[in-house]
Amino acid sequence: TVAAQCPRSYTTRAGDTWTSIAAAHRVNAGVLALVNNKSRTQALAVGTELCVPPAAGTDTASTRTPTPTTPAVATKTPTPVVVVAKPTALPEPGEGEGEWYIIRPSEYIAFIAVRNQCTPRVLSEVNKNKIPNPSLVHPGTRIWIPADCDSLREFLPARPAPRPVVSTPAAPAAPAAPSAPAAPAAPSAPAAPAAPSAPASFAYRGAQGPWNARYFNNRDVQGNAAVSRQEPQIVFRWGGNSPASGVRADGFSVQWTGTFHFTGQEYRFVALADDGIRVWVGNTLIINGWQDQSLTMYFRDYTPRYGNHTIRVEYYDDRSDATAIVNWAPTRR
Repeated sequence: TVAAQCPRSYTTRAGDTWTSIAAAHRVNAGVLALVNNKSRTQALAVGTELCVPPAAGTDTASTRTPTPTTPAVATKTPTPVVVVAKPTALPEPGEGEGEWYIIRPSEYIAFIAVRNQCTPRVLSEVNKNKIPNPSLVHPGTRIWIPADCDSLREFLPARPAPRPVVSTPAAPAAPAAPSAPAAPAAPSAPAAPAAPSAPASFAYRGAQGPWNARYFNNRDVQGNAAVSRQEPQIVFRWGGNSPASGVRADGFSVQWTGTFHFTGQEYRFVALADDGIRVWVGNTLIINGWQDQSLTMYFRDYTPRYGNHTIRVEYYDDRSDATAIVNWAPTRR
């Protein structure tokens, strides 16, 4: 028995991918992974030694022992140059090089993208018909992971620019008739503060309100609110900024309440937060992430009884970045 020998070897470096190594050695990325008993979706650790198969069309006769009775005739076949076609648009699921992937329980798009050397936005755009809401994915969903996500970034759709606010000047008041004294003007009610909109660059969506929001200058949702207003949804990435005039940038908390109708079926409730967050349906606490943390996703499947229920969300920011997002959707459609 003759032991098989690896014709070429390669030690991985930072930034290497299956696709880049395969292109540099003029081999197929899938074959390269198969020869090394790995999957092309596996991440490559720096310093991994890989066996590189011969390039397509390479003559391997020189590695064989010649028959003693017949002199070997040295013939060389020119190595063909493999030209990898550059993509011209985002692929449809199943199109081009890549692999199908089944989403497992507790996984989310950002986690899957990082583990497969992709970006959440490329993964979401390629699978937008399968994942209409990137913040809410269902276990068992089959998605397509392209082999080379980096080459697809230039084909991502442009993010919409923020809509400009256009103010309409008030019409001039008509002069009062000289024969009748002008009636005193009734005091006008103070205008409600405008609810901030979600950043246009952020992919996540929140449950549509209105939500009654109360902001506090402490982490405990206690005392008198510094700001009270209505907001259309809970999708906020404040970063290191203050959420409102009169509210400090660090060490603040928020309470949102709203009434929503449920149909008696099971829903998946999702919350993303940096730092603490908790969610009640009626008097039932269904998500409790009340702790200092970097951006973390929580979810729970829960079945509210048919009818209207009050949803209460509480959030606090300790320091540095601040993010709060809450959404839900039926688990079965």
